[in-house]
Amino acid sequence: MGWEGRARRLQRASKKNFYECVEYTKAGGSSFTLMAKFDESFLMIEDRGEVAVETRKPVATVDLADFENRTPKEPKRDDLIRARGVLYKIHSVQPDDGRQAVLILKKA
Repeated sequence: MGWEGRARRLQRASKKNFYECVEYTKAGGSSFTLMAKFDESFLMIEDRGEVAVETRKPVATVDLADFENRTPKEPKRDDLIRARGVLYKIHSVQPDDGRQAVLILKKA
């Protein structure tokens, strides 16, 4: 088994153990459920020149494959996610390796 196969197996195991069901609503209004790794207090370090700023923000990691049969085919800024009973708006989308994206959230 090559590197790609191992990465997919690890991703499936991670999804099974650490992801939870969230409701995703597109800015146009259609919604669907998907699995996401949700973290209410993700530590982000932003380098602003000579000073680094630490902030904690809610994030959701999603598999981009869950968007392949949808329009648009990727998560977008201002779409909504309901996780653990709280509604969040997507502030930014940060794709990683082409298979997942980290969604930086803020309460809606």
